Amino acid sequence: MKQKLGLVCALIHRPKVILLDEPTTGVDPVSRRDFWRILYELVAEGVAILTSTAYLDEAERCHRVALMHQGKLLFCDTPVNLKAKMGKGVLSITAPEPRRVRDELKDAQGISSLMLTGDGVHVVVDDAARRIPEFEARLRGAGIPFDAILKVEPSIEDLFVDAVSAGAEPHA
Repeated sequence: MKQKLGLVCALIHRPKVILLDEPTTGVDPVSRRDFWRILYELVAEGVAILTSTAYLDEAERCHRVALMHQGKLLFCDTPVNLKAKMGKGVLSITAPEPRRVRDELKDAQGISSLMLTGDGVHVVVDDAARRIPEFEARLRGAGIPFDAILKVEPSIEDLFVDAVSAGAEPHA
């Protein structure tokens, strides 16, 4: 409610531009969704909104995204273009014991980053089609159960984690 009140106070003067610093931090999921609905309505009315957020799923809702790390600009473009620039494949491996999957694959060839995601592991790889059968064989050989290994579309979070893990050179 505090964040919504802050937004309402900012809107009293009908601004053309609104700057928001992590507006949904600490906000429950329902209020967060309401907050974004309000922001979309403002954009439709011609208000320009600049927001900072650590929630990269929220960044995907924006028209343009600038990803920064340690004070340096890594990328700046639309979410669709940023994900297309990634140039790598992303695999989602669902498994009953995702930590075992991560530990088994952490030194496998072709991987640039691994990230635990609830009931699975998100893996950024050089060539998804090539790596799927390799990873399946490796996990079976180690006796590690898994439900599926699927190629998925990269997210902004995948791009950011991969860029930071690889020590990407900043560029716009």
